[in-house]
Order: sequence, then C-alpha cells, then structure tokens
Amino acid sequence: MLRGSGEARDRVILSVHEGETLLLYHRRLALTEAASNFLHENDLLENRERYATGPRIVHEIQEFSDAVTELLEEYERLAREDECFLLDSLDLPYSLERDFRLSRNLFSLGFDEIALFVAARGFEKVLRRMRATEKSP
Repeated sequence: MLRGSGEARDRVILSVHEGETLLLYHRRLALTEAASNFLHENDLLENRERYATGPRIVHEIQEFSDAVTELLEEYERLAREDECFLLDSLDLPYSLERDFRLSRNLFSLGFDEIALFVAARGFEKVLRRMRATEKSP
C-alpha cells in the first residue's frame, strides 16, 4: 500500500509519464478509448491539491489506476492482434513470409505506406514462385 501522499504522487507522476510515452510510440493505441480515458484521468496531477482536502483523492486515485489498467490491457490486446495480422492464415515457406512479417511490424509502428509497399513486394514474390511452379514440369 501507499505510505503517504508523497509516495502516491510519485507513483501517479511515473504512471502518467510512462503512459504518455507508450501513447507517443503507439499510434493505434493512442486512438483508442482506453487512451482517451487515461488522458482524461491525468488531471489528477493538476487537481491533486483540491482533491486532497477530502476523501475524494482516494476515489480519483482509483479512477486513475483503473484507467492505467485499461490502457495496459488495450496495449496487450493490440499486441496479440498484431501477432496474427497478415500471417495468421498464410501457409508459406519462411523465405516468402519475411516480407509479410516486416510489413506487419511496419503497420504496427504506423508506417502504413511503407508497410503496403513491402506487403505488395511479398505478394509479388508469391506470384512469381507460383508462376515458376506452373511452368516447371
């Protein structure tokens, strides 16, 4: 448990910093409702003095904690979803799968145009392999 308001304040400050850093580097996460809730609850720092005069501070810390938990759960959900993206239903040799893996990783970082180009390159390699297989006896 938290031993004092100083420790609680330090943990909230650290959580706000880490949460905002996470949102900075994960565009898809930043566009979610969980991110919106997290950012809304960040006002706890600005209004801490006002909240601390009564029992409301406990409620506000709990709301902030819930928002942090929701943000982390959404991050984990997106990470699991990203693992399946583009590769889940593919049955390709590893040499042909590489471009799709790279494309998936680029999409997850928000580099959509480059990711599309890389996926198209992978698709072209698959088509060339299929065509070469058709021609061989």
